[in-house]
Amino acid sequence: FLRLYRIIPAADLPKYIADANKQEKIFEQDVQKIGKELRLSLPFYKNRQKAVLDSTITLTQQYQNGQLNNKLKTLPTGIQYYAVKGNGNIKPARKKWVWFHYALVLPNSNKTVDSYKDLPNSTNLSEFAMMEQLERSVASFDEGSIVLILIPPKIAYSPETLRTIIADKDIVYWVEVVKVLQL
Repeated sequence: FLRLYRIIPAADLPKYIADANKQEKIFEQDVQKIGKELRLSLPFYKNRQKAVLDSTITLTQQYQNGQLNNKLKTLPTGIQYYAVKGNGNIKPARKKWVWFHYALVLPNSNKTVDSYKDLPNSTNLSEFAMMEQLERSVASFDEGSIVLILIPPKIAYSPETLRTIIADKDIVYWVEVVKVLQL
């Protein structure tokens, strides 16, 4: 594929570098401010943990029973989602930094995993394929949205992992977009 590069005259280079440094400093200040806000909201999210886990279990069961089929929408990546709160309209994921909480019921069990006891995750999650797909999906939604994101096993796991585990069900994430920073 073709990349386009901007040619900057040598005389403009110091100004260009100064502008880029200024933008980076503004971004770092915004991230620090958001970090303080998120730390202050931690008790609120901890109090919601049980209700969120109950809702996640219920909606996961509804999805597995086919009760949500006519309400599902599809992202450009092919991953499906269901809007629990918000209109579920997606926006381009570029130039955003997103903080979110998640919960899920582990496939083939009734165990739950969630992030509500800690600070929200950011879009820099992990190198795992499943988390990468979750990260890309979450970046598409507006602040305040709550969505179920359904990741099929063939997308969620690497080929090596698929050979070693029984992965016959979609991974169903409850995702709450806490904060969005436009870059």
